[in-house]
Amino acid sequence: MSRQEAFLASHPGLSEALQADHRILRDMAARLAQYGSLSDRQVAFALKLAAEVSSKPAERRVPAPVAAGRQTVEGTVVSLKSYDGQFGVTLKMLVRVDTPDGSWLAWGTVPSGLDQAGVARGDVVRFDAKLALGDEPHFARFSRPTHGSVVRRATEVAA
Repeated sequence: MSRQEAFLASHPGLSEALQADHRILRDMAARLAQYGSLSDRQVAFALKLAAEVSSKPAERRVPAPVAAGRQTVEGTVVSLKSYDGQFGVTLKMLVRVDTPDGSWLAWGTVPSGLDQAGVARGDVVRFDAKLALGDEPHFARFSRPTHGSVVRRATEVAA
């Protein structure tokens, strides 16, 4: 019996935990294969992380509907970030668009109507923009957004 096999035998559930689909768990499995053991804190963290991964429902991603011309996008603001560039400070946002088949993401500059309305994370927004394919099929970049409006505030969604 190898050192790794003996270590896994002495820690019930660790072998299954290291097979869960998570980048940290894959790294821990590689370290276990390399060194033959993990610290007690690493074992506890691996078991906790595997439990979280298994209890979280898998989010289904669908390809972004990139087409020629402008499109109306409606979705939930996932994040906001300010960038200081050569044309001054611009506010960017990541929007998750939910469809019956799954969800896709869009990234771009906050439209002026939303910027003035004080858009916040969790708000449901609607705007028109041209979409371009991003790095992944479920990711789109939008440009020149117009007609931005807040459909529902995050506080209304929570209530």
